[in-house]
Amino acid sequence: MNNKFKIWLRAARPFSFTASIIPVLIATAFAYSNENLTINWALLPVVLLGAVLFHIGSNMVSDYYDYKFGVDAEDTYGGSGVLVEKLLQPRQVLAGGLLAFALGFLIGLILVYVRGYQVLLMGLGGLICGLFYTLTRKGWKYLALGDLAVFIAFGPLLFIGSYFSLTGTYDWNIFLVSLPIGFLVVAILHANNTRDIVNDSRVKIKTLPMFLGLQGSKIGYYFLVFGAYVLTLILVLFKLTHPLTLLVYLSFPIALKNAREFAQARVDNFQPIIMMDVKTAQLHMQFGLLFAISILLSKLL
Repeated sequence: MNNKFKIWLRAARPFSFTASIIPVLIATAFAYSNENLTINWALLPVVLLGAVLFHIGSNMVSDYYDYKFGVDAEDTYGGSGVLVEKLLQPRQVLAGGLLAFALGFLIGLILVYVRGYQVLLMGLGGLICGLFYTLTRKGWKYLALGDLAVFIAFGPLLFIGSYFSLTGTYDWNIFLVSLPIGFLVVAILHANNTRDIVNDSRVKIKTLPMFLGLQGSKIGYYFLVFGAYVLTLILVLFKLTHPLTLLVYLSFPIALKNAREFAQARVDNFQPIIMMDVKTAQLHMQFGLLFAISILLSKLL
């Protein structure tokens, strides 16, 4: 594989793509389980590609501004590391991010043409969440609003947008189904920001873990991760999803393992959670795949 391609792939942070792909898959499965709906399957790859491109754009623009403002430095763990290691120039990463946003927007126009202006509004919402996540010192990430932006973008907004793009209809239940996945995607960011408390305070930005402190952040992580399982149980109890949705509990041992490791973090030793954002992304992927598979299996019963 070409070395330059590897560098750009690293800059895109593909390990994080679970956050944009899983919501589309679950929304598709949820639509497929409804026998009264007609799905435009030709639009599925368009939705997936658009979601991933917006995600890449957000990752690269975030890398650029985190490096510019000193959030990512040689002694930190955040971002892709391509700028810190001088593998790419800052202007290259920024241009790559803006190009990804532009391509995602252009591809999204296909959905607008088929489904109407509603998709444009939802797409602009995703663009705003991704682009302004770190844009300037007033970016949402730097004002402790990053968790909210990520929850909206990779939770309800992507679920509702995907569902509407594929079916041309709305369903209030798809918002409720998005909540467990939204909790887990915020847990990925929360793990990252908790690990970076010391470094972030050094450059005078604000994240939620900085307000909560380490002990409060541990509670926040447990709330987000285990809350996803509680919310899934509630969905089943209120018959919003099939009992088979409880298959997500097969991933529960991984959640427990992550929580135990998170508990080991200390103010003077963040080593136990250095890779917790990646591990939480893996949990998000397994939980999400089990959720989607369970919805598909329920159609067969």
